[in-house]
Amino acid sequence: MIKNILQYRKPGFWAGALVLIFVIVLGMGLIANPFDNNKPEGRAEKFLRTYYAVDNADIAELVFNPSIEQPSKMNETGLTEIPGLQDALTAKYSELMTEQALNISASNRVLLEGEMAARQYGSRLKVDSISLNGKSEAENSNVTFHYNIHARVTVTSGDQEAIQLGGVLVMKEVDGTWKVDQFRPNAGELGKVMQYGKPYIHVTNKTTNSIKTVEIHTQKSTTGTMHADNSLMDGGDVFSFEMPYASYIDFTMKALDSKGNLLAEKSYTGDFSGGRDMSLVIDQNVKGIYIIYQMPTKNLVADEVAIFFSVMIYALFETDDEIVSELVNIYNGLDLEPVDAEIDIMSMLGVNSYNDGNHVARLSVDKNGIFWLNGEIETYRSINDDFPYDRVKEIYESGKH
Repeated sequence: MIKNILQYRKPGFWAGALVLIFVIVLGMGLIANPFDNNKPEGRAEKFLRTYYAVDNADIAELVFNPSIEQPSKMNETGLTEIPGLQDALTAKYSELMTEQALNISASNRVLLEGEMAARQYGSRLKVDSISLNGKSEAENSNVTFHYNIHARVTVTSGDQEAIQLGGVLVMKEVDGTWKVDQFRPNAGELGKVMQYGKPYIHVTNKTTNSIKTVEIHTQKSTTGTMHADNSLMDGGDVFSFEMPYASYIDFTMKALDSKGNLLAEKSYTGDFSGGRDMSLVIDQNVKGIYIIYQMPTKNLVADEVAIFFSVMIYALFETDDEIVSELVNIYNGLDLEPVDAEIDIMSMLGVNSYNDGNHVARLSVDKNGIFWLNGEIETYRSINDDFPYDRVKEIYESGKH
């Protein structure tokens, strides 16, 4: 073997050059068309990346073009005859979908859901990864996949949120090419994500100990459970549960140690409509007892704020963009901890935040920096003792004149 190595001769220049050219051409082909391998998996992924990559609203703009008289007549696909709309959808999807699937998805506006939301809310969506699960093959050779999309939605402020989307695809081979024959994304999910993001419960471990399991139980079932699998939820770690878009969900949160012993338990009613999040904390009080409490979310969005003072009937309703933004930033910057103290009702300011007419947050604070949150009577204080009480009272007083 050593002798053969010593007798090895370097390939000639042209032989090496031909190999290099072949590798480059092959690589360029893969880059240009990485998913078009004409297998159900590859073609399904190519379609999903095309559909869920929402970086403009060019096709949706055709629906709202003011220069076009919007007719009420429906064409044979059931889609309103808006000039150029069917052609644009066909150009984008006909290579990936059967004619039947394209017509159905066009007529029920599924293909426009992402762009319509992008146009209305200014958000964008980027796909990070796609997984295809539960593959099954029917007698007619059609292949069904359940899919899961990991993506990032970017809102007009530039903030990003990691989200997941899902649905079902049925692939059919037509003239030797696999195409989408049925497309069933989770109903209304994409539009809500583009508008609100996903609603979550964010759980933070503020103790110095590790938590093995965190559970969120609704009235009827376990919505989510974290099993740390030998990597415990250490102090400072955060775990997030994705919640359904719904108002007034009653749930109980439990924290357990590595032996399954219950450390703390507390019940709440949460409003997760409109993509609202909820932040909960696992902590220990001065006696070392584990406790669970709610914290202000860091992503409050509001367009109106009402400020009350003490037991006064008068309330200031403020819609000025700068003042509302200032008060929202104060709320989002709060870092609180439980405290054994009573709130001073006579100096208490109540700050209620609203968005699109919906109540989204409430806090009460007195001159000593003692807080109530979201209608609860548990008391908190600012960890940094930096709440601008005098500034909030100044805003309230100035609105009375």
